[in-house]
Amino acid sequence: MNFKKTTATIALVTLVSSVFTTGAFANSSTEAEAANALAAKGYINDHSNDTAAYNLSQNVLRQEIAAVARGVAGLDKKSSCDNSFADTSASTPNTWACYSVEALLDAGLIASNTNFRPEAKISKAEAVGMMVKAAFGSEYSYDTSNSASWQEQVVAFAVSKGVVSNFSNYDTSATRGFVFEAGNNAIIASEEVASEETCDEVSKLLGLCGEEEATEEETTEEVVTEEETTEEETTTPVSTDNVLTAELSADTAEGTDLPLAVEWVSVLSFDITAGTEDVSVSGVELERVGFGEGAADKAAIYTEEGRASKVKDFSSSDDTANLTFSPAVVVKAGETKTLTVKVNLDASATGEFAVSVKNITASSTVEAATIVSNYFDVKSVTAVDLTISSVSVNTTIKSGEEQGELAEFKLVNGGLSTDVDVTVSSITLKEIGTADQEEVLENLTLTVDGNVISTVASMVDKYVTFTFDPIVIEDSKNETFTIKSDIMGGAGDTIQFKLDNLIDLTATASKYNAVDMNGSFAPSAVTVDAGELAIYAIDASTDEVRADKSNIVLGQLKVSNVAGKNLELKNLGVALNTTASWVLETLENIEFELNGTSYALDASTGSTTATSVTFSDTDVDVSLPQGTTILTFRADTLKTASTEDITMALTVTGSTFKVQETEDDVDVSDITPSSLSWKKVSIIDSTATLAGITVPADTYVKWASDLVALNFEIKAGKASAITAKEIKVSLTSSGSASTKNEISQVILYKGSVSAANELVKVWGNKLASGVATFDGFEVEIAANTTETFIITVDTADTTAVEWKVIVATLTSANVTLEDDEDDAVSVTGTLTGRNITVTGAGTLALTADANNTDNEDSKTILAGQEVTVYSADIKADNEIVSAETVTLVLTGAALKDSIATAKLYLNDTVVASTSSSTDITDSGSSTTIVFQDITGLEFPTQSAELKLAIITNEIGDGKLGSAKSSVTVNSVAITDAEWTDSGEVVTVTTLSSTASNTFSIVPSKVTASVSNSFANNDRTAALTFAVDSGSNTDSSGNDLTTTLTGVTLNISSLSATGTITIKNDTTTIGTWAVTADGDVTITMSEVITNGETITIETTAKAVFELKNNGIRYTSNGSAYDMNLTSNEAMGEYSTN
Repeated sequence: MNFKKTTATIALVTLVSSVFTTGAFANSSTEAEAANALAAKGYINDHSNDTAAYNLSQNVLRQEIAAVARGVAGLDKKSSCDNSFADTSASTPNTWACYSVEALLDAGLIASNTNFRPEAKISKAEAVGMMVKAAFGSEYSYDTSNSASWQEQVVAFAVSKGVVSNFSNYDTSATRGFVFEAGNNAIIASEEVASEETCDEVSKLLGLCGEEEATEEETTEEVVTEEETTEEETTTPVSTDNVLTAELSADTAEGTDLPLAVEWVSVLSFDITAGTEDVSVSGVELERVGFGEGAADKAAIYTEEGRASKVKDFSSSDDTANLTFSPAVVVKAGETKTLTVKVNLDASATGEFAVSVKNITASSTVEAATIVSNYFDVKSVTAVDLTISSVSVNTTIKSGEEQGELAEFKLVNGGLSTDVDVTVSSITLKEIGTADQEEVLENLTLTVDGNVISTVASMVDKYVTFTFDPIVIEDSKNETFTIKSDIMGGAGDTIQFKLDNLIDLTATASKYNAVDMNGSFAPSAVTVDAGELAIYAIDASTDEVRADKSNIVLGQLKVSNVAGKNLELKNLGVALNTTASWVLETLENIEFELNGTSYALDASTGSTTATSVTFSDTDVDVSLPQGTTILTFRADTLKTASTEDITMALTVTGSTFKVQETEDDVDVSDITPSSLSWKKVSIIDSTATLAGITVPADTYVKWASDLVALNFEIKAGKASAITAKEIKVSLTSSGSASTKNEISQVILYKGSVSAANELVKVWGNKLASGVATFDGFEVEIAANTTETFIITVDTADTTAVEWKVIVATLTSANVTLEDDEDDAVSVTGTLTGRNITVTGAGTLALTADANNTDNEDSKTILAGQEVTVYSADIKADNEIVSAETVTLVLTGAALKDSIATAKLYLNDTVVASTSSSTDITDSGSSTTIVFQDITGLEFPTQSAELKLAIITNEIGDGKLGSAKSSVTVNSVAITDAEWTDSGEVVTVTTLSSTASNTFSIVPSKVTASVSNSFANNDRTAALTFAVDSGSNTDSSGNDLTTTLTGVTLNISSLSATGTITIKNDTTTIGTWAVTADGDVTITMSEVITNGETITIETTAKAVFELKNNGIRYTSNGSAYDMNLTSNEAMGEYSTN
């Protein structure tokens, strides 16, 4: 296969996201934006509605990154450890880290040092180095001749590529947020490189390049643009070449907790789509990943038709499983199949695992995105037990028997201490007897308590799959299932079913959604018993016919000669029965056909009033050789025949079924069964039915077009194709017949609303008492198929239509249909369309949203940056609104000189920007921002976000900006607006209760993160500061000095009083007493720089948190607070 290149950076970020699942809150908007960007690309789970769930502040350990890096580099775990590092062995600090760490060492990807420090946190410089290595490969190398440290060199390279902003706190522990932001930037940068290179070093490392690079012509693909798919329908792009594309399915299982030793859990689904030709897929290579990867020990792959592969073990050496398909899975050209991976769980291994697709073997080139499951966490808990066992049935069955019992099995819910129900939904069985399954077994059924729960017409390749509505087996209860079938021959052969593998039983549980399956199902064989001759009824393939038709099939007779000698059929007679009229007024020319020759059957009576007549031939004299012979019964229906049910029966007597041995003319008496009956064949009229398709009621403005008034289907009956020729629909406006004053035109469409599908148009002035007549068209509908029709209306541009409710009604009497002989067809059904309410104009709603991420928290803006400071929800009802002017008033400070440019966004699109000094004006402590003469601004009928963003001026010598505090958006007004359909002017819309939060503009921005936490026997925590002054200066143009003036901690669960001591390196800043729960404010005057860390030592045993506004500092002569969304956990100090 030929996977398209995927950068190692993506894999790294994805694995970091998936593996590390606990942590604190998000504390960086840029990190959250990066996480959202990665989530939008599908690389990590989407938490855009709750960015705290990204756990951006959590640190990462070196041993965890090592396991991730090994997977990124495509390296196998080592099978044994050489103890290359003093602190990392097969048992130290755990049983898994060594095998990944030494694999990286052997590959030359990490340095050979005395210690690896597996449980130490990875530094920011180390994380950047990994990103650079992953994204740029050999483009970067450490220059030993350069006096700069390796940290300085790698960070400088990353800065030049836009991966990170410059920093000097190289040894500060890396957080998830830092990795996400650097990873997203690296992905962007590496994509730019990839656009110029066909194969980079990382792709070579991962084995993603072919032996030769493709030429430009070979790699050219048709691009499917966003415009080529409608909002209503999004399809998987189909390659214009003979290429199989593969991608993660939307139906893939969500990650969850699982118990030990459960069987066949669905963990991954992926879609494969063929290009211009059919593609045969013969195998898939899977890989298990994660720290608990050993929990998944076996795998198999399913399609919608059932299991496609054999069960395979995951290799203990490289964690892969190669699954082959025999027969191959065939994907038709342009079509998509979904493959589902199920895994079996080990009895003792726990931890998190995921499954990815490593390779796909197919008859064409394969192009695949990254396909990896969600993570599943195997816990040391017990699943409910489900046991299958055989139940004895008869050991013989008669040939010709209908719905004979072949096998039974029992499913027992073993139960747990709490009530746990098991739900069963399918089972696949293999038939291993000597009988020809496809010939002998028909109409297989699975029953429970005598009720059929699943029916299968015949078997395919020795297997039968019964799929049924879920059967619930309650805690500690059981159910017995019976397999039955019609026996169509096979005398002397055996029939024997078995459950090939427990994976072929689909079951879930109400707890953990998984079960521990046990037992087996391999009952004894059942022998087919028959005499010299066995006969079977084969029902007609078409069970509904019309009058005046020739050679209709009433059924077939299958004769199985197992006498060991040739036989002759002498006499044959069948009884035909009717229910509503007389046989001879319904049928004529009754005959049977054998080997292309027809034999007439004569009526036993000439009575025209009999409802049961035997038709026979007492001098047939046809050969019945050894084996199987098929006789087909036919008749003609009379033109005068009425609707009627016809049944056929045969009784083995000397006059109706007499068979002799060819050599000695001895009658054959051992015939089973003694009688047969066939399913009814019905004579029906040509019919059709009307069925409505629901369209929800809605409100529209006058002068609106293409409003669906009625969506309906016409279905032709089985008897004949039909042709629709005329349809009359009644239209009312608030109960009165509609006129041209309410409706300007009515259109009938076939299939969908488009100019190509328009059948007939009726103008409003042609409505006759509200009735629109559509004629002059013909639409043919094949027998037993359905055609869709749509009737739309355009509302008039008059006051008469305002607040009217338009309803369309269609009755069967107003639909004209003909069958294939031009006779009128009766149709049933009456349809009433939806309510279409018409208004003079729509409404525009501008509403506050305090929970919007742009409003819920106060913001501290670094002067010189662009930040979104406010968002409101806006929605136009009934029709789109076009607006030219939006005005926002901000209070709390005069901002004219502090704002370089203001931008107006609709969702994520800039729709207007301030362009002149008059667009932003001050009045005292308030500022008015006016976006005017806007072109193309339209508010949709779905809720959207109207956002204000400001680009602030820098502060300092020769710069316009100045610090501001406690600014809010006080009002939003929309003017110069009109409705796009009705053309009506929109009343000025003003929002005065904005739910805006405050924002401040500062010359320096300080944030603090917990880089070390208190713990048991660890009384030291650390805060690391990020100080960013951008390009701001003091009034003389000098760099700004930032001074830390206060830290507030929250103390709770105090069990022993003590002190808090704050240090900068080894210098003690101060000591404060802790005597009770509550806030402790520590004052100081300490100059801090970016990346600086202070330590906090305590003797008080308690839980500590950094307050959300607990950092105070001064810059450029003013005091500021750090604003976080919530307190940040610092751990709990305790002692053993």
